[in-house]
Amino acid sequence: MDDFDALEAAGIANARERAGLIKYLDSLGFTVEEMVEAEARGRLFGLAGDVLLGSGPPRYSIRTAAEALEVPVDDVAHAWALLGLTVTDLDEIALSQADVDGLSGWFQMKLLMGDDGAFGFLRVLGSAMARLAEAESTFVRAATPDIQMDHTHDELATAQAFRWVGEFIPRISVLVDAVHRQHMVSARTYFEGVLRDTSANVVCGVGFADLSGFTALTQTLSPAELSMLLNEFIAGVSEVIHADGGRVVKFIGDEVMWVSSTPELLAKAAVDLVAKGKEIAAAVTGVAPENISFTDGRFVSRNTNRTFDFLELANEAARHRLPDALKDGLAVVTDNEMHEPVFPNGTAICEVEIDPETGELTITRYTSIDDVGRCINPLIVHGQTHGAIVQGVGQAICEQVYLDPDSGQPLTGSLMDYGMPHADQVPSFRTEIAEVLSPTNPLGIKAGGEGGTTAAPAVVVSAILDALGELGVRDIAMPATPYAIWTAIRKAKAQ
Repeated sequence: MDDFDALEAAGIANARERAGLIKYLDSLGFTVEEMVEAEARGRLFGLAGDVLLGSGPPRYSIRTAAEALEVPVDDVAHAWALLGLTVTDLDEIALSQADVDGLSGWFQMKLLMGDDGAFGFLRVLGSAMARLAEAESTFVRAATPDIQMDHTHDELATAQAFRWVGEFIPRISVLVDAVHRQHMVSARTYFEGVLRDTSANVVCGVGFADLSGFTALTQTLSPAELSMLLNEFIAGVSEVIHADGGRVVKFIGDEVMWVSSTPELLAKAAVDLVAKGKEIAAAVTGVAPENISFTDGRFVSRNTNRTFDFLELANEAARHRLPDALKDGLAVVTDNEMHEPVFPNGTAICEVEIDPETGELTITRYTSIDDVGRCINPLIVHGQTHGAIVQGVGQAICEQVYLDPDSGQPLTGSLMDYGMPHADQVPSFRTEIAEVLSPTNPLGIKAGGEGGTTAAPAVVVSAILDALGELGVRDIAMPATPYAIWTAIRKAKAQ
């Protein structure tokens, strides 16, 4: 490829001066047309690596992909958007054969999972892949500055760096697939373990942890040192959570959110860790353990005015010869056994008014008292209770799935047709919390939220029957819609 005049005429500026780059791209098998297209995008230097990033050459638009998949165009566009990917024009050629094959698999999954599950899956997948791509780009740019033109000022050097980085993409894809499969096995094992629990209630706790003193460390450590620290933190936290049988939900900087089927065990470990920390703080400051307090994440030695957070105490302890009972440092191993189920209690009272001529129902007052054990955040619990009551009310007065008797086609397949309760159908609830502590776990907690749902259908139907009792109505099936109430009144009068 030595006809530089022809290359310039085709659209590649200053072809002679860029002979090294052009010959390198030619050696990789790129055609003049591909180079000209890359030049038009201002990325001739990136062509060598860019071709490895994609899932294949673009062959389909959203519209032609829909035709190939035999599904509506809007469904393909919606799926693509849920993945966090955008195409400005439905006729723009942007999807590869691999993209279409992947969407084909998802549409098959959608038949099994239903719309809500399938759409939720795409959101999670898109979010996870976006974060992975951002992390890869960040690490690559930090470790391989030659991929940046403003660093090398040399198109050939940048093109070679791009190619070298791009060649890792297929290997990373293999790793992603392998890790995904390993996590599927882990998730299956975790949920099978939970489902094997035959007790009346399966408790699942959501936990949060953060790296103590991280904000201060960001001002003293280099970006590379902070990255190393976070990686160690993530690895350590993941190991602890997985050892407990829990699952990491997500990491947010120096914070981690996880779920565990044994939250009481983690709570007990936290209490034990603080207790041990007090003993270590006492040992390093030369005071009695009762003179150590723990406030706002810090151990305070009242007689010495010295204070430590967890990291500072661990560092200080490493410089002292501790008693044998404390020689393993600021770490604890704990267990907790729960053999007896625990039962909450509560009550609900509902008052209704019914128009006997139309069957129209009005809920005028609703009061609920629920026992949730120790209530950590009353505002959240009240909110859960309000939502739970409305869910139960919906079951009692309007929610029902209707099927066409001939075809089996759902007639209430969307919220336009399904009878969901609205805010104007319920009054302002009066809710109270009864804290009867559970004796079976260290926190004294019980389930919260379900109490409102459990009681609402029964108490609403009971109120309806009480109101209709003098008319001779003794029973009514849910949902007690105005038509069902009106019909019940007419039948009772006819008897």
